[in-house]
Amino acid sequence: MASSKIRAILTRLKTVLQGINGAGIYTYNLSGSDQVVIGEGWTPPRYPAAAVYLLSVRGQHGAQLGRYTRTATIQIQAWTSATSSDPGERAMSAADLLDDIMAAVEADRKLDNNVKDLIFIDSGTLRSEEHTSELQSHHDLVCRLL
Repeated sequence: MASSKIRAILTRLKTVLQGINGAGIYTYNLSGSDQVVIGEGWTPPRYPAAAVYLLSVRGQHGAQLGRYTRTATIQIQAWTSATSSDPGERAMSAADLLDDIMAAVEADRKLDNNVKDLIFIDSGTLRSEEHTSELQSHHDLVCRLL
């Protein structure tokens, strides 16, 4: 059974995120097998961690007869440990992890030739939760499918 294009994109995103290894341009290390998952309702076993969620798939007929385009909206949610009680420092830690995620995904903008274009939206949302000692942030991606 052939896998769907959406499955291929989600799997590729997971692989790309697991390539964040704390070396070179990366601040954090997400290379552990339990640090990146696809799906929802997940509590990370350790930090940093990331989850990839499919939010929606939309289709639209183009101006030309028979032309049909689809877009998938995918959310990447990431967590990192709060290393300081200072909210500013916690926000900076989340910004570093978001930067790592953007760099990794942008390095493979076609996601192994499964998408026509990739657009980041709402990439600045950060939420710090002092009582749980974790920092949460997310990216929303819009993938225009081939």
